[in-house]
Order: sequence, then structure tokens, then C-alpha cells
Amino acid sequence: MSTLIEETTDIKQAIRTENSLPPGLYEARLSIISPLTQEELNDFHDYLLDNGVDVKGCIQQRLKGLYQLRVQYRKPAPTEGIAWAQALIAIIPLAIIATMVGIGIFKLESISKALMPILLVGGGIMVVSLALMRKPIERVTEAYAKR
Repeated sequence: MSTLIEETTDIKQAIRTENSLPPGLYEARLSIISPLTQEELNDFHDYLLDNGVDVKGCIQQRLKGLYQLRVQYRKPAPTEGIAWAQALIAIIPLAIIATMVGIGIFKLESISKALMPILLVGGGIMVVSLALMRKPIERVTEAYAKR
């Protein structure tokens, strides 16, 4: 575990530092004036969770007469948030073909005879779908990575 932020007043610099680091488990250390009650510590933990921080633990301790709050959290990989979009794009051609078979536009006998053209059409639809959704997926990935 790496210590990411330790007693800083330049929050923008701390955020830039965090964004440049690889995914993993990190710790932020904050100096506090007086000890927190267990209720305040739970409220702080819940506040971080509500704002999208994957908190693993909040620990308060006293070092050399000063109180310190240690927040352990996990920085996720940027690709963790878009797996559903990739799965959805792969399912679209299959869903279209299944719907057409279900309502009787295609018959199973004709599908078995024309399997290669169907695979080509399905692949074409998938490529077009990927091309159309590339920018939205990139925006979602960037937003998730900045979180």
C-alpha cells in the first residue's frame, strides 16, 4: 500500500498525483485537530462512499501528540466500469437475429443454409455499433477514471 496524500494543502496537486498513479490500494493521511467520535468517523466513511471513493477503512491515531486520520482506499482500473457496454454490443446482433426467428421472419432451415452471410451481417452490425459507441464509451471511461 502506498501513501498517496500526506498533510497537503494543495488539493489540485494531490488530485493530479492520484490520477497519474496506477490502480491499486492507497492511503491518504489527514491531520485533524481533535479526535473524532465513532459516529463522526462513520459519517466521514459514509460520505466518502457516497461520493464514489472505494474506501477500505478509516483509522484515526495519535502520533506525537497530533491526531491523524488514515483513509485506506482502492483506485480502480479504468476498464472496470465499461464491461457491461462491451457485453451489450456483443449481444445486439444475436438479439436481432433471435427476434427475427421468434416472430417468423427467418426460418431455422434458411438460417442453417445461410450461416456465413448471417455471421457477416452480425459482425457488420457489431462493428458499426462499436464505431457509433466509441466516443460515449471513452467519455464513460474517462469519467470513471477521474472518479
